[in-house]
Parts: sequence; structure tokens; C-alpha cells
Amino acid sequence: MLRMLSITTVAILGIAAAFSLVPGAEAPAAAQPGRRDACPLRLGQQPSLVCDCSGQATSRGSIYGSTFYTDDSAICRAALHAGVIDEDGGRVSVYADRGQSSYPAVERNGVTSTGYGNWPRSIAFRLEGRRARRSEVGSCPANAMGMSAGESFTCSCEPGSTETGTVWGSGPYTSDSGVCRAALHAGVIDEDGGILRLRALPGRSSYAGSRRNGVATNGWGANGQSFDFDD
Repeated sequence: MLRMLSITTVAILGIAAAFSLVPGAEAPAAAQPGRRDACPLRLGQQPSLVCDCSGQATSRGSIYGSTFYTDDSAICRAALHAGVIDEDGGRVSVYADRGQSSYPAVERNGVTSTGYGNWPRSIAFRLEGRRARRSEVGSCPANAMGMSAGESFTCSCEPGSTETGTVWGSGPYTSDSGVCRAALHAGVIDEDGGILRLRALPGRSSYAGSRRNGVATNGWGANGQSFDFDD
């Protein structure tokens, strides 16, 4: 009886194994190539992570800062704020970076972040080596006020944005100058807008006005913060 039972059991196992090899049978989840895990709420102690944000995840959690976020910020909501994904979610590459002395509160891409002071560790996002497109980066802020010297990020100026704002200086510019109009003055974008790399700098004792690329800027005295553009 026991022998008959063992033979029957072997036969059943053989049929199950054969079925698993039938073409079109669903593979185990771990065997699916290219699959990424869903993003955790926060990066935690990991140095970096590539993961997938769902549309629901972009509406969850608090975020502090802009471009550089405190490392206890919600990954997917910060990614939406940064412009690397949209409200439907998507794949993100997030990494840990140095802490900042302050994190500005900024409204961007329909998300308002909270400001915070000194924090020992930040998170930021990569575009994984792809050439930046307007759909992949956030809109440029109106000005660079609140940024820390040395902070930089990529952003997009939309058509029409180069017509608004007042600009002081000729590169560097005062931090309260209109970013997109200053970028047109600097020649890094044209009147239709475009992608630029904004970099915060220390303040200067004076800023000279000039006329370039159809934009006239104003002179000014001392100002505590500046910005300019990377080529």
C-alpha cells in the first residue's frame, strides 16, 4: 500500500513539473526580467535605489526641500515635485547626498514642499544618463531665493516664461531675479524657453546691468545670494 502511494505521489509531482514547463505558463514573479520593486516610502539607510512609483504613491507622505530633500521625505512624492515622474508614477533613480543647511519650501508640479533647517542627509534624483527633455524635468522656479550656495539643479523654462520677471546683474544674477528671463539674457535658452542648469552662488558686493539677447538687466549693489547657469 505504501509503495503504491509513493508511486502515485511521484506521478503527480511529475505531471506538475511538466505543466510548469508548458509554453505560456505564468513564470514566478521573481523570474520576470526587468522587474523593479515598488519604491519604499523613504530611502532609509540605502545609498541609492532604482524603483517604481505607483500613481497612488505620488500623493503619500511629506517632503522637505526642493531638488535636494531631507532623507526622511517620501520618495515618490518628492520625485513628482522634482519633475522626474508625473502623477501616474514611473521609474525613479534616487540617491543619498550630503546634508544641507536649509531646505526651501517650493511649490512645483502641483506639489508644495515644506521648508526645514539643517539636516544631515539628503536625497535627490537622477535621469539615468538620458538626455533631459522638458517632460523629464520640473519647471524652473520664478527666482532662486532660498537656495544654498553650491546647490544646483536642472529645470525647464516654458514658452512665454522668458518675458516675465526683473533681472539684476549680468551673470551672476541676484537671487531674486527672474530665472527664465535671466537665462535668456545669458544665452543658455532662446525665446521659446528650454532646459537649463541653475547653480546657486554666494552673494556679491555689486551687480552690473547690461543688454544681451534682447534683454536689458539692471545694476544693483550688495546682495546676499546669487545664481548663474552651467554651460
